Amino acid sequence: MNLEQFGKYVEEVYRPTASLISLAPAKKLDWKPGEKFWVLGQLLNHLSTSTWSVAYVINGSWFKEGGMEDDEENLGPLDPKAARARLDQGLEAAKKAVAALAERDYQSKIVSAPWDPKLKMPLWRLLLFMVEHMATHKTQLYMYLKLLGQPVNTQTLYMG
Repeated sequence: MNLEQFGKYVEEVYRPTASLISLAPAKKLDWKPGEKFWVLGQLLNHLSTSTWSVAYVINGSWFKEGGMEDDEENLGPLDPKAARARLDQGLEAAKKAVAALAERDYQSKIVSAPWDPKLKMPLWRLLLFMVEHMATHKTQLYMYLKLLGQPVNTQTLYMG
């Protein structure tokens, strides 16, 4: 995958994520499917930062832009409108960061993982991991919405 293809991939995962966030019922932000789960509003908050993570990795500014919280245990709830706005802002930041990145750096630069500075990997792999992370939480939100009786299906999950 080259840098241009990666940029398209980010947008392909973003689209259904944005749609699912918009389907979250604002009156159920305190709902959670079980004891050890985030409430819906916390999941929306965390998911809203997923597009920012691409820009963070490229710019080396993890947890410094977009209001990303690094304390998952104390993550505050966010309503769907605010979560969607932050996700959209993050997409623009990601597009800008990708556009400014050199193909050579994308393919061969070695970087540290934000969660473990000793863990080194190529930049392209860490960026793919960030998009996989968004896709994982997108699927988590899909399951929350299913359990809440929202009108979601496979088309919603993959196409928005």
